[in-house]
Amino acid sequence: MLSLKNYTIEYASKQVTLPANASITIQVTEISNNVSFIVLQVHTFLYPVTLKYTNDITNNNNVNGTNIGLVKFTKLKSTLIFYLRSFHNWKIHALIAAVGYTDKSPVPGGCALASPTEMAPYLDINYTDSIISVNGGPSSYNSTTYCNKTSGVKYTFYHTFVPEWDFTEETYFTSILNMMTYDSVIYRSLVALEAPTGPILQRLFSSYPGIGRVFTIVATAPSGAVSVYVPTFTYSCNITINTDSCGLPMTTFVKVENALLAFVGLFICFKGHRYYHTNLFVMGSVTGTFVSYVLLTKFLPTEVDFIMIATVIGMVFGVIWTSTWWCLHSPILSVVIPLLNCCCLITAILYSIIRDLLPVFESDINYWITFFSVSLMFLFLSLPRPLSSNISACCVIGAFMTIVPIAISVGSSIAYVFINVIRRATVKGFNLANTEFPTQVPGEYMQAFWFLFLYIQIIVTVFMSYFIAFFENIVFVFPRRVNELLHRTYAQRVVLDTVLWLFAILLIWLGRWRQMAQAKNRPPFPPTPVVLRRDDPEERVNRDVHDENTSLMADANYPNYTLASESTTAG
Repeated sequence: MLSLKNYTIEYASKQVTLPANASITIQVTEISNNVSFIVLQVHTFLYPVTLKYTNDITNNNNVNGTNIGLVKFTKLKSTLIFYLRSFHNWKIHALIAAVGYTDKSPVPGGCALASPTEMAPYLDINYTDSIISVNGGPSSYNSTTYCNKTSGVKYTFYHTFVPEWDFTEETYFTSILNMMTYDSVIYRSLVALEAPTGPILQRLFSSYPGIGRVFTIVATAPSGAVSVYVPTFTYSCNITINTDSCGLPMTTFVKVENALLAFVGLFICFKGHRYYHTNLFVMGSVTGTFVSYVLLTKFLPTEVDFIMIATVIGMVFGVIWTSTWWCLHSPILSVVIPLLNCCCLITAILYSIIRDLLPVFESDINYWITFFSVSLMFLFLSLPRPLSSNISACCVIGAFMTIVPIAISVGSSIAYVFINVIRRATVKGFNLANTEFPTQVPGEYMQAFWFLFLYIQIIVTVFMSYFIAFFENIVFVFPRRVNELLHRTYAQRVVLDTVLWLFAILLIWLGRWRQMAQAKNRPPFPPTPVVLRRDDPEERVNRDVHDENTSLMADANYPNYTLASESTTAG
């Protein structure tokens, strides 16, 4: 039983436990006279139930699902009755809520003629691995039966995210309660902008499996009165059995590839610019993998997993790209791929910020022309300084390659910065999708981790530049032929780097050992007095020059201080 006696709170809600195979009656009582119709909502976690107008199931009198609702006009009645049925052999937790509206408010879903019920205040939601589709029915206004598309009712889609990888009932019901009333929706959710060419009552969203999302529609009448559709919820995956389906399928190959990607990312971040040929191979392999995956997915729409095939093709392309150095010996041509990868990543980050704010990018032509134009602009600005640009590109790409496997493991959405670009190239209709992704605690940690990598790499690069330059100057005392070998032989360059690192560690250890030896042989420093002043040597004529304390204070390692209250005056 739900009471609307205190209508000022806008709705009444109650959490109940449905017995196995139960049929219960829901009574909404003490309805105020100014309430024209009631929207009764039922939300269950994972398992669908059936909500009915009558006790019997007939055509157009019931709806089945996990986020459902029915509209019933009061007709000046103070009590309305609904019926709820569960067909499961176990108990189910449910949230029941009743929301009242006046006759000035539009009836949500009042003109949804294609729905299972005559009036459908609920939303139809479908999802794939890439896209979430949310659909609603048009509202009626000023009449219970008359539907007019030009009635002037405006629709605004809202959505919000729940904490990543939070599959608890408490969070589920709380997030739905926060989307039931207009004030709460405005305060706690985000607006999903309307696509210029899409249906008015349909929105597409990029799918982020494992991240719960709540959707609703607010219908606004010309008079300013509003009504809220029944909110709907999805994790973009099926967690009824387990939550493993909400992440990337962690096969043995994927685990090995993630570990290898993180290791290679660390290497590229800190040492990629010094091991030139290895850097060429890795950057060429990454580029070949992404390009081949896009082409295979786009033109071979089968159920085959193209990740392994694309990886092999990428490695072949890496070998081919490395051979360009042996054939052409062109440093500019060789650094094009690392710089282009870095520029594409930076452009993808910019797109993730402004994509949903500029409807002009709905057109694939506008999107890709702008994407590659911005990437090439960054590339041409970087080419005049190929060495420093290559170091920066290695840092950015290597750090991103390192955090992506970690982000996939902890459920962070930062990896979707580039995944959305791949979806735009491979998924039909993704140009209409809202690509906004949540910035929550795991994502913030990953961003901080990324910036930390960049900062550490800059410090290491600057240090090694000065350190290696110092020791490479020493190499010039050797014969010229030895010097050329050290710079031209790749294996000897690796040995040189290793020797320099070991020599640096040896110097640091020797310096530390010398400090410890000096500290061991040094006499203890006398306690610091409360008030100190510099002691005048001419005022020490009355002191015993052979006194042990005076000898200590005269040590060259310490300044001569005495207590101001104990100083003597000559004369």
